[in-house]
Amino acid sequence: MRVLPLVSRLEEVMASLCLAGMVVTISLQVFNRYVMGSSLYWSEELGRYLFIWAVYIGCAYATQHEKHFGVELITRFAPARVSRFTRTVSDLISLAFCLIATWWSIDMLQFLAMTGQKAPALGVSIIWVYLCVPIGFGLTSIRLMSRLTRWRRDFSTPLPSESKV
Repeated sequence: MRVLPLVSRLEEVMASLCLAGMVVTISLQVFNRYVMGSSLYWSEELGRYLFIWAVYIGCAYATQHEKHFGVELITRFAPARVSRFTRTVSDLISLAFCLIATWWSIDMLQFLAMTGQKAPALGVSIIWVYLCVPIGFGLTSIRLMSRLTRWRRDFSTPLPSESKV
């Protein structure tokens, strides 16, 4: 499991670089449009693609740190066993979705490879844009499996209210 901290750091750096690149690109576009009187034809597209990459990579990072939005009514106010159960079921459903989305997005990449589509303004293969989908969902799947493994281990230890004195 020494690989996961490295992957976590890579996720953090990649998402941050994508966001920083997006801010610089859009700021440059605003400067050119309003100060210089001309616009950069490629900046909006690049900014959008960097944002998409930041979202998919950041999703895996947020999963690791349990920062996704969720309805916490049951997990906060229910007994510990019920809370554990609902979090586990929620993660299993999320894992199933992420695995299916990863599989589907790989099929989509294969289709795009056959079409040879290019991004209109940047002129690069559209595969580079859509590559973030299987990477993001794949990394999120790994994070969910890691969390489920940890919770399974924790689930086998009795709660303080369950221990016999």
